[in-house]
Amino acid sequence: MKELRKIQRTGGATYIISLPKAWVKQQGLRAGDIIVIESLPNGKLLLSPYEFEERRTQRRARLIIHSKNSINEMIRDFVTYYLAGYDLIEVRFDEGIRHYKNILKSFVRERLIGVEIIEESAQHILVQCIVRYNELPLKKAIERMSVLGEFMIDDAIRAFVDFDKDLAEEVIRRDNEVDRFYFYIVRQLKQLISEATIRLPDEMKHPREFLGYRLVVKSIERVADHASKIALSAKRLDNKLPEHLRGIFIKLSRDVRKIFRESITSFLERNGERAHTIIDESMKFSKNCDSLFLEILSNIDAKTAALISLVLDSIKRIADYSADIAEITINVSIINIE
Repeated sequence: MKELRKIQRTGGATYIISLPKAWVKQQGLRAGDIIVIESLPNGKLLLSPYEFEERRTQRRARLIIHSKNSINEMIRDFVTYYLAGYDLIEVRFDEGIRHYKNILKSFVRERLIGVEIIEESAQHILVQCIVRYNELPLKKAIERMSVLGEFMIDDAIRAFVDFDKDLAEEVIRRDNEVDRFYFYIVRQLKQLISEATIRLPDEMKHPREFLGYRLVVKSIERVADHASKIALSAKRLDNKLPEHLRGIFIKLSRDVRKIFRESITSFLERNGERAHTIIDESMKFSKNCDSLFLEILSNIDAKTAALISLVLDSIKRIADYSADIAEITINVSIINIE
């Protein structure tokens, strides 16, 4: 509800306006209480009680898991509430599916950031989401997520060329860490979108950038998935690759990681000019992978050839997702100069 207020001048240099009485009562304010006034980039003023965050009501959700529900349904429903920004999520289980609770507890601990189980009985758990945006802002979360993805690429390809199945298994497990950041960032984006008409985070200048962030973190998550696929191929190898192939794959790893890393940097720095170069480099890299394909497959047994084909495809897809990030950077850069 909008109200009009006249600006009044007192003391010759001070301008004042009165606050709506209904709003003051709704916030539980009294004479002498402190109001925070924030000047926003769009020219608006944001007024909020000084203790707003401390007094904010926690959002609570209740999820009931029946014996007819599958484990995947349970996890999807829980993630939905987590992404929706609920502070407390209570989960109750029917008799006879106590093992569901243990599976959900493992998922919460391994795949979600800033989540604690604060209450538990035989038939229920209460989960609290405790991380706030200012503790792990978007830029820092994306940087950490992308660094994890880059190391996964490096280690996955090294596991493949060095016949290191232990390292391959470690890379596959590390994918859970990337998923944790993915879920966290999507949760924060949804919460920030709900406040977008009031304020934008420091990283953004326009509400339309929210979609760009959402697409970028999805691309990073897909990059990590392809690193896991490479690691899975490494586990399926029967023998170490011929030595002449090692140098080829190490160079591919170095080149694709550079493309991926610079796509993230260009996005975080809003460098549209660099993003154009990254797209061109990605296209050139993919063509190089195609030309290497026939060269690599000569004198290789059928199973190894099939695994090499899968690895090359995943490496190309990593370059493609990096190009997608660069394209998003260009779009966001245009939004910011409109």
